[in-house]
Amino acid sequence: YRTDDHRIGGVVITMLDITSRKQREEELRASEERMRRALSVDGIAVLFFDAGGTLIDCNGWFLNTMGYSREQVQSRDLSILGMTPPEWVKETTDQLETLRRTGRLGPYEKQYFRKDGSRIWMMLSGCSQEDGTIVVHGIDLSHTRAAEQQLHTLNKTLEDQVLQRTELL
Repeated sequence: YRTDDHRIGGVVITMLDITSRKQREEELRASEERMRRALSVDGIAVLFFDAGGTLIDCNGWFLNTMGYSREQVQSRDLSILGMTPPEWVKETTDQLETLRRTGRLGPYEKQYFRKDGSRIWMMLSGCSQEDGTIVVHGIDLSHTRAAEQQLHTLNKTLEDQVLQRTELL
């Protein structure tokens, strides 16, 4: 502050304790890092859709496995029904209706189209968020389905061999 003759007569210092704010910021940063690690698990897709079914965000595993790009997600080019093979559309719309009524969908199994047109089996479960978005978690069932198919093929081969040998006897 200044005196009557405009000389500096003193200094007023105001301090504000921001310890609790800094602590909350650090807790938020740690929580966000925990969430990032939780969403980056291999074999698990984490998908965020808007209320209309457009994909608005997803984890890296989904992008890498499906062949889609972050730019496709950001430009809103992908949708839950657009990535769904025709024979799974009814099941998917039924699940979306259940979600509308109850706030939850699944768990249920279905296929998704990859960018190259090939398919992947997933077990899906999800729920509505307070802001109207939908979060869906998917577990890759491709290895399980391939093993089931191989077992089915081996079983059929064995049955055919038994029939052939029975006829020979």
